[in-house]
Amino acid sequence: MTFPSPTSPGRGGILADVAKRPPAVGATQVASEPHGAGRTSPPQRPASRPQQKRAVLTRDTILMAAAEVFEKDGFAAATMDQIAHRANATKGAVYFHFPSKAALAAAVVTRQHDVWAGVAEALEVSKLNGLDLIETAIREVSQTYAMNPLMRAGVRLASESNQIEVDLDEPFLAWIQRLTALLRRGQRDGSVRSNLNCAAAARVLVASFYGVEEVSSRLHDRADLNRRVIEWWQLIRPGLAPTVTSPSVV
Repeated sequence: MTFPSPTSPGRGGILADVAKRPPAVGATQVASEPHGAGRTSPPQRPASRPQQKRAVLTRDTILMAAAEVFEKDGFAAATMDQIAHRANATKGAVYFHFPSKAALAAAVVTRQHDVWAGVAEALEVSKLNGLDLIETAIREVSQTYAMNPLMRAGVRLASESNQIEVDLDEPFLAWIQRLTALLRRGQRDGSVRSNLNCAAAARVLVASFYGVEEVSSRLHDRADLNRRVIEWWQLIRPGLAPTVTSPSVV
């Protein structure tokens, strides 16, 4: 069994559109002399735009470096010196963008959630039925988890939230809500059995999928993740789909 291809045609999959969304750069204010004060100066060109772009690039580089360190060493053992070294940045540059290690961890988790939200938004416009949409979401999530250290660091930081002095985005809840909605969509289009408790099923899906990822990571460094996810889904999907009854033989 293979998972269906993402629904965005010719663009390398849903994650090609959503995995690298930089934060917006603020607008530059333009000033001029008051009207009637003699000659009015022309509007100033946004001379700081290259610096703004470099600042965004530096911030994203630091964020990725922090994700790699957090994923490998965990929050408690990670240091700002390690992160600065991996980012090839000064420690002052790291503190300019992130005032503390906890703030940096929170930013990693927020970026992870932004990517997940982008995947979900791309799925919402698909014409696939509800159950096939869930299968596509599982494929996308498992691929980005395997490929992107930001995603894996976000998962680890969420499990270490009691060590971090700032509030992190709640893990799992958004995906439970999204899967509940997709299962109900499947009930409306007939791909999900009508008597399914969608909220309960979504909770089981999220919990068991996380378990598959964690076991693969601990035992095989995710080398077998795709195979383990496929076998997990082969067991799960029949319990979600309508029961097919054989025609009576007269």
